[in-house]
Amino acid sequence: MRWFHTCLALSLALVLRAQGTITANPGLPLPGRPVTFILTANPAPAGQVLWSFGDGRSVDGGAIATTTYATPGSYTVRAMYRSLNGGALSPPQVAQARVRVADHPVAPFSLSMLRLRWEDGGTEAAVPQGAGPLVAYLDLKGEGTGTFLAQWTVDGVPVGTVTRQVSFAAAVTVDSRDLPSLPTTELGEHQVSLRILSPPVTFQVPVIRYFVRLDRGEPPRVETVAPAQLRAGAEAELRLTGRNLTADMRLSFGKDIAVLAPPQVLSPGQAVVRVYLSPTTRPGLRRVGVANSLGKARGPGTLQVMPREAR
Repeated sequence: MRWFHTCLALSLALVLRAQGTITANPGLPLPGRPVTFILTANPAPAGQVLWSFGDGRSVDGGAIATTTYATPGSYTVRAMYRSLNGGALSPPQVAQARVRVADHPVAPFSLSMLRLRWEDGGTEAAVPQGAGPLVAYLDLKGEGTGTFLAQWTVDGVPVGTVTRQVSFAAAVTVDSRDLPSLPTTELGEHQVSLRILSPPVTFQVPVIRYFVRLDRGEPPRVETVAPAQLRAGAEAELRLTGRNLTADMRLSFGKDIAVLAPPQVLSPGQAVVRVYLSPTTRPGLRRVGVANSLGKARGPGTLQVMPREAR
């Protein structure tokens, strides 16, 4: 343990930059009352953490330490730790925070408002499978001053921890960006909520939901056809413009109009196809139908069939 204390002295002498954060619960402790300090770091601490409470006392322990202060005042709390980086232990790192010990009781800390939502303010969301980061938001307001401590949960399983210092009557918004991501790999509905550790609550914690769907993409769609008019009995190459046009799409122009070869896709928005209109093709407006494995659509592109010229 001597090397650990030596490293602490060296690190403080070099004013090592803090790599983690320390929160206190309660945020404004009283003399002789327990106060708990929580070290949050990424990567997480590996092995023991050396705590120094700013009043001459220190202790070896884990990421959570509890102490009491004999007298009011302002104290600097430090936590020295190492973490795993690529399988190897990092150099010693130091996190620190200031804590003020009050000289008289203050209003007890409680929550007067707590709301969970998505970015658009709603409580329901739908995302495709494997989508990018999904972020939930937490709005809260406190009575008194203290530390809010809770775990984000998905379908009842903790996925991350949130700690925030809340001042009297101050509104706070917290999001889940610090989490790796709310999972979007499993299809179906999922529930996001909180497991509140501090302060105690007597109300039902809200739940928001998101639905992971199988995103198959949009079917192709033909917007325009050129030339837009052909006579019965004609053979011609048509140029199509639209969305999501693919080489495996199947085109339909209605009865008595044959597609002579598979379409040639020039880009996702352009294709050409050769068609033949039977001499008996009825005049009228034909809406182009298109289909592939993603689905099918009709129009809005159209082909006007003109009567066959008289001989």
